[in-house]
Amino acid sequence: MLVDADTGVVVIPHAQVASSLWMQFIGLIGKRSLPDDYALAIPHCDRVHTFGVRFPIDVVYCDRKGRVLRVVASLPPGRLAPRARGAWVAWEAGAGVFAGRSGGAGVRIGQRLVLADASEPGPPKARRNGE
Repeated sequence: MLVDADTGVVVIPHAQVASSLWMQFIGLIGKRSLPDDYALAIPHCDRVHTFGVRFPIDVVYCDRKGRVLRVVASLPPGRLAPRARGAWVAWEAGAGVFAGRSGGAGVRIGQRLVLADASEPGPPKARRNGE
């Protein structure tokens, strides 16, 4: 669950971290759609693309503390998103989800997002080699 660290408001009920290099490489490629309550985190990422993705997505880039640095709304398929300098993670969700148009809470620059079950701010680091 992805929540606003200051208010406790749930932004995304079902958040997943791409914890393997393969999962980070594949991301949303080949998926037909996403539920409005789902987001995928790509750790160590300051730029994403939608080549092979069949639908527009919202992208939120956060720094190591979970602070939102940039929001890209409705990135169409077959595009390269702008780079977010200083980003540590990119959160991907269906178009409109991070804007709040799908019934969720909107995301804004400067807001701090955390995983509800994480002990540290921001998304967990990707696990490597069975760590």
